[in-house]
Amino acid sequence: MPPSPKPQISPVQCPRCVARPGRGASAPVGQDALEHASQALMALAEARRAIVETHKELSIVQGQIGLGAITMGGASGAKPPAQAVHAERIRMRALRIAS
Repeated sequence: MPPSPKPQISPVQCPRCVARPGRGASAPVGQDALEHASQALMALAEARRAIVETHKELSIVQGQIGLGAITMGGASGAKPPAQAVHAERIRMRALRIAS
């Protein structure tokens, strides 16, 4: 069986890993900085995930409180007719009761 190829690390993935051997630095050099950068990136991803989930939940609440047919600062800025808003509220109440 032929030997498996050695995994390659790109400079974008880990510039310290690529530059270290050519400079004679040991593996632990810069490890703390790399770990902090990784933690920060993970925290940013988690914050974005939380914002997306909040947006989804607020979208549901918007319909539950009867704002589904109301524009929030659209180009025209015109509100829907009162009859349409009333009909939407009745529809949303029915959905809420059914669930």
